[in-house]
Amino acid sequence: MRKCVWIVTATLLAAGIPVATADGTGLRDISVVWQTDVPIPPRVERFEIRRVKLTADGQYLIVFHYTGDHTGGTTNPGWVEKLDPADGQIVWQKELREPGMKLTPNGWVDAGGNVYVMAQWGGYTLWKRDLELETEIWEYSDHSSCSFEYVTNVITDDLGNVYVAAYCGSGSGVGSKALKLSRDGHLVWECISRNTGGKDMYTEGLALDSVGNLFRVGADRPNGGNGFQDRARLTGHSATNGEEILNYVPPESSSRAHGVIVDSEGYVYIAYSHNRCGPDGQPSLEERTVVQKLEQDKEGTVRVVWEYAFEDVGIFTSPDALGWYTAGSFYLLFHVRLEGEVYPGLALFDLAGNLIGRWRINRPGWGFARSGFDVDVTSGRIYVGLTQLPFGLGAVNTEVLALRPCPGDVNGDGDCDLNDLALLLAVYRTCEGDPDFDPHADLNCDGCVDLADLAILLGDYGCGVP
Repeated sequence: MRKCVWIVTATLLAAGIPVATADGTGLRDISVVWQTDVPIPPRVERFEIRRVKLTADGQYLIVFHYTGDHTGGTTNPGWVEKLDPADGQIVWQKELREPGMKLTPNGWVDAGGNVYVMAQWGGYTLWKRDLELETEIWEYSDHSSCSFEYVTNVITDDLGNVYVAAYCGSGSGVGSKALKLSRDGHLVWECISRNTGGKDMYTEGLALDSVGNLFRVGADRPNGGNGFQDRARLTGHSATNGEEILNYVPPESSSRAHGVIVDSEGYVYIAYSHNRCGPDGQPSLEERTVVQKLEQDKEGTVRVVWEYAFEDVGIFTSPDALGWYTAGSFYLLFHVRLEGEVYPGLALFDLAGNLIGRWRINRPGWGFARSGFDVDVTSGRIYVGLTQLPFGLGAVNTEVLALRPCPGDVNGDGDCDLNDLALLLAVYRTCEGDPDFDPHADLNCDGCVDLADLAILLGDYGCGVP
């Protein structure tokens, strides 16, 4: 049975901020259109999906893998797969290997079908290649900022400009860096954040607004610290020169931000998780995941417009934990522990902070190892990459899935049709405590079956129906 829990946080409510909290129960299984197991290459001891990216024309799905190599040394190859999004068939699987370089997490595919891959060791290198990975268009290297630099993410805008996030190894005293490259691979601007106290900012997610300002989220970590000492942070950079235009730190300690998106009006949405403290005051392993909508006034003050939190739900390490579905709705990736097993899941929100739906991917013991997702708006399919737990050394099994969530699915059969409409209308205008109330028809989990639920169902009508 669906269970929706709403807990209002008094301090934020007093500040006029709408706050909703739900637990990790009441999840429905999402419909899987196809599933493809990715073959493990030879000599690989670590094989994790780090990004799944649909080409702009919707013809191909590009999957980026991070690997560990049995041969040892300083070389880690990267593996890239090209899939047919219609049925998940693998078109090709190719190895990228650069002597003395470690191919790193997140590649990218721009609107023109060009592929970006990254490597690091004593600095980093970014390559722009054609879709088949056969032709190198340009190469950009940076070995100046610190002795050991991690390049963590890359995205592009509609004009082909490239934005890169990196940070230096612990103890460097440099912190993190964001930079913009032209479509030809020339440096436009660079901004280094020299955080105080010897802290480094681990950048996880990147996003652009409509005028080209860059936003990145991650966490500060003190030298010698661990994940329990992280502190989530959002930073914004000017489109023209990279100067810092926004800096926001959520109130919770032991936190890390993983996802960021920006809407057409300039509102910024972030997702972060934090470990709550136990009775002894030390952080526990229980995670709480928070989604916030933020705005900045003319004086530069950042204000929380609304907040939604999931209890006992974690993001773990998904740098693309937020992503657009339509111009008025977005998805959140998360992990949840149910009956001793960890499951990956998705939630769908509108821009007002209303929860439209939430689903479990019925793959216990699998998760998003920084993989993110992409959406085909035309078909409504979501493409995700999963890696078998635990992440890190020893993780080798990966799979790509095409999913089709149906927010109006009342009876849980994977589609939204006349049967679902009949069930909802039979309990229309009932609320929790009424004898006829059916929580499955309460699609937005607000405690009543009303016009809002009917609107969700009618807007989703036909989903999953052949």
